[in-house]
Amino acid sequence: MNENVSVIIIAQDEPLIYYTLKSLELQETKPYEIIVVVDTPNDASAMVAKEFINKLPIKIVINDIKPGYGGARRKGVEVAEGSIIAFIDADVIVPPWWLSRIIKNLKESLVTSGPAIPIKESEIDTLVRNISRSSYCEYTYIKFAPTQNFAFRKDILKIVGNFDEKFDIGGEDYDFCVRLRVADINILYDSCNYVLHIIKHNHIHKLKKAWRDGRARARVFIKHKIYVLKDALTALMHSLTLLTLPLVILYFLIYLNPILFVPFAISLAYRLYRAILIRKNEQITLLHAIGDSLLTYVSYIAFIIEVFKSLPSLFYPR
Repeated sequence: MNENVSVIIIAQDEPLIYYTLKSLELQETKPYEIIVVVDTPNDASAMVAKEFINKLPIKIVINDIKPGYGGARRKGVEVAEGSIIAFIDADVIVPPWWLSRIIKNLKESLVTSGPAIPIKESEIDTLVRNISRSSYCEYTYIKFAPTQNFAFRKDILKIVGNFDEKFDIGGEDYDFCVRLRVADINILYDSCNYVLHIIKHNHIHKLKKAWRDGRARARVFIKHKIYVLKDALTALMHSLTLLTLPLVILYFLIYLNPILFVPFAISLAYRLYRAILIRKNEQITLLHAIGDSLLTYVSYIAFIIEVFKSLPSLFYPR
């Protein structure tokens, strides 16, 4: 059976897309088309993509639906002609077997994903030269997978619909995965079909991303409610624990009773536990991992603020 794969990359002024496209040149199974979706014709990513037009089946598409993540993904899917849709980000490198394993995995499941291994830009040449297949692959089914390494059979859109353009600041992948879960469609996770994610250690960038992610997750909760209730309760617990800390300190100074510190201690212990996992997965220093983990509090607070702003429409939809 001949499988046509449409690879979709949404981008915004991302020069690192050069490495992404370079890695797609080396695929064992060639893509049917590579769709680069940008919001404006003068986007730097589009300029880089034009350099590959004679080497790859590239289509540069302007997102005319709605600026942002959701509109760009929706536009990419709308113009895709392949029977398989494969998403990657504009700052990842895919190994030569990436598309081959996607096709193989989609014979077992309608949706597949894999890990994203963080690397520094200075490590690219070394890691690409030494890229190798793993001797052991672990397969499991998961409920959520980000679109930096995500593929599905286009036919499932008849069941779950296309990406929602209203999720312009992110969360469009979370929303899509919730709809998959409601439709009882599993995501096959293949540990061997990884991508290399080029990370940027920029604290301001991370702070903005944490705030944006919290707002995006809140919008998913507002749309799906009970299906992501656990996410909402987690955000509520951790954010309220942090926001009430000044009152807890005041209570302690007056009564010298540390009992109200217990919820904060539990919350902080959980964040430290997550930091250990982050350090293990991303191979960074423990201090760096703790900083990244504590940024989640920013995401939680953004989540709560976004939900409270939307309370009237949440309970009294138009």
